[in-house]
Amino acid sequence: MVSKFYKLLVISVAYISIGCIAFGQLPAQVSEIGPTSVRVSWQGSDDNLEAIRYRKTGDSDWITLLTGSSTTLKISNLKPKTSYEYQVKTGILNGYETWSASEKMLTIGRPNLLVILVDDGRYDNYTVTGGPAFFQTPIINSIAEEGANFEYCFPSLSTCSPSRASIVTGTYPHHHGVFSNALVDTMLLPTVATILQDSGYYTGFVGKYGFEKWPIAGYDYFLQSSSDPYWNVPYDTPTGNDFIPGHKTTVFTNAAKDFLSSVPPDKPFCLFLFHKAPHVPFEPRPADSALYLTETMPFPDNFFPYTESYPSYLYECHNFGNTEDTVVYEWLKYYQLLAGVEWSVGAVLTKIENMGVLDSTLIMYTSDNGLLKGEHYLRGKQLAQEESIRLPMFIRYPAWYTPGTVISDQMVMNIDIAPTLIDAAGFNNPANMDGWSIHDITTGVKSRKEFLLEFYYRDDCTPTMYAVRSFDYKYVYSACDSVVEEFYDLINDPKENINKINYASLQDLIQTYRYKLDTLRQFYGDTILTDTIINCELLNNIATGIENESDDEPESGILYASVFPNPGHDLITVSWSFLYTKETEVLITDITGRQVFFNAYRNDSNRNISIDSENWQTGMYLISIRSGDQEKVLKYVKQ
Repeated sequence: MVSKFYKLLVISVAYISIGCIAFGQLPAQVSEIGPTSVRVSWQGSDDNLEAIRYRKTGDSDWITLLTGSSTTLKISNLKPKTSYEYQVKTGILNGYETWSASEKMLTIGRPNLLVILVDDGRYDNYTVTGGPAFFQTPIINSIAEEGANFEYCFPSLSTCSPSRASIVTGTYPHHHGVFSNALVDTMLLPTVATILQDSGYYTGFVGKYGFEKWPIAGYDYFLQSSSDPYWNVPYDTPTGNDFIPGHKTTVFTNAAKDFLSSVPPDKPFCLFLFHKAPHVPFEPRPADSALYLTETMPFPDNFFPYTESYPSYLYECHNFGNTEDTVVYEWLKYYQLLAGVEWSVGAVLTKIENMGVLDSTLIMYTSDNGLLKGEHYLRGKQLAQEESIRLPMFIRYPAWYTPGTVISDQMVMNIDIAPTLIDAAGFNNPANMDGWSIHDITTGVKSRKEFLLEFYYRDDCTPTMYAVRSFDYKYVYSACDSVVEEFYDLINDPKENINKINYASLQDLIQTYRYKLDTLRQFYGDTILTDTIINCELLNNIATGIENESDDEPESGILYASVFPNPGHDLITVSWSFLYTKETEVLITDITGRQVFFNAYRNDSNRNISIDSENWQTGMYLISIRSGDQEKVLKYVKQ
């Protein structure tokens, strides 16, 4: 359903365009209309010196922006729900700039914001993400189907409290300081709720916060409980620690509706609805406890444990320890709890639709972390396995995404949620946030093709751990007193059944991922040293790998590669030598995977090339030198 506001906006823009064409002038086009910005595009003038000017309707003074040869510009720092007029330069006549006829544009109001979070909600729960056919969630699915479905979404750290702290601060745990599920007295970093509240939003939190003691700043309305039981528990409210009877899913839903009823008529709202479900204990609402009893529950086809080259702590800390019947029982209760979330989302969205603001509300549905449920005979989260780190991310917001949008070529994270809300509200992302606006990622302003996962030892048997996951591979490093690494080929082994860390043919690639890990940690400012090394090892380590290696002589081979000086500033020299001569490609990318240099060379057995890096941003870069099927990867630091 398209709101009346958006219909009027489309009609207004169409009317302006038709009027301009009638007078013989090609109109400028407006797009990406937000509360504080709009993009204007136009046909170039003859002198190729472009400019645009704008002013609030009724003002006398123009603001002029020169754009050089560009014929598109995003105008920022506008006011929400305000009419502006603009003109573009059409050329120069008798030494004076000539301008097009004035056209008008109307910025939209600041959108309402709704973030719905489930606890331990895996990516593959829903039919729109490959879940079982019996589990029908048409309301939750509609958020993806009427907006965008992000196939690759991940947490910064796969545990409840650190993930939730990342969601509200937009930062990694090594910045916000929440490393475990223990409550902190006060969050040291500002939260997105505080930023939005200070900017005029009416803010609310309902559900499980999980890492900070209440009351906390930033919320006009709150009802919170982080305890485990679902039934008849006390809640943190503005009046104190109040006992409320009933099931948490029902209590949270009623509170969310109460918040929506309390929104002042002149304010946009931001509501965080953080459900406890489907986290243990398995206590669904009575209305859902009889569902799916005759359905066949999912069962992992890799229920068997690892037997070769696996970290010893896996089965010391995360052993499933139960029978196949337990898997079936836990999945049944898990889906019954999620059925309560489906009911809740339906009730909340119906309330928003009845308020007449559905299409002017950004609706986000996601989870704090995934959950292992018997895969590799493991349970829980914390680990880097896919079932632990893959999350749903559905966003419905007509101003950004058309129905049926599927994003499969970019990765988004929980650290992106706060910047996304700030972007939608029309503000700039604060410099202290590690994440990016998801809208920027999907429009090409930013790009993420791989991500950094972290976990920090906190007095249990799981060590400090880092991982890098790209679309094709995953590298995991564990801080043990012996070398403990994992490397999974997600293309040929998507279930991660074989740790290929010792495969001879993959050593250069594995070294590249070690570099990627160092680079990502530097990019995100992780200065935490691994000060705790625990006793763990790779068990049944296959030292040489089991891969069948070819004895055929390679067509080419890179014997040596270097970059000098390193660190450098303005000019670097990349050198390499070959076993055989062959065309060689040199590709240099920054930490986000963006290409800053590429060239191909047909050369002798030795080669030196000079590359100007003066205009590159300070940071770390990866230099890939590829000849045939051989590749060497170097790290370069730009000062």
